[in-house]
Amino acid sequence: MLTDARKAAQKAEKTGSSKDIEDAINQIQQAIPKLSIAVEDNPEMKADKTVTKFMNELTDTADKLMYARRSVIDLSQTYNEKLVIFPSNMIANMFGFKPEKGLATALTGSHVEVSSNEMKDVKVDL
Repeated sequence: MLTDARKAAQKAEKTGSSKDIEDAINQIQQAIPKLSIAVEDNPEMKADKTVTKFMNELTDTADKLMYARRSVIDLSQTYNEKLVIFPSNMIANMFGFKPEKGLATALTGSHVEVSSNEMKDVKVDL
């Protein structure tokens, strides 16, 4: 799971393809919650400083992925706008630029469903 996500990220970095980037983001985002659950189930691991640092880095990575996803969406939108707005559309037509698809998100699946546990208030015990 994590190895496949890392390989997908390396492939996306090499190719620069928006499809590869999207696949890598999706695989990494699917792997992060599974790692969090495994750590939360083990109190000894949860208390370890190394694991805490690792979990903080995972959170940071997830935030960076969301930023990257937003950047790809914004950049593809800007690019596609330039293809239809004068005078940039003349240059785009001369050189054969084609519209680029932004990130496609599946409309069904676990990522669009909210469970009753996710709707409960968070309890903090200090």
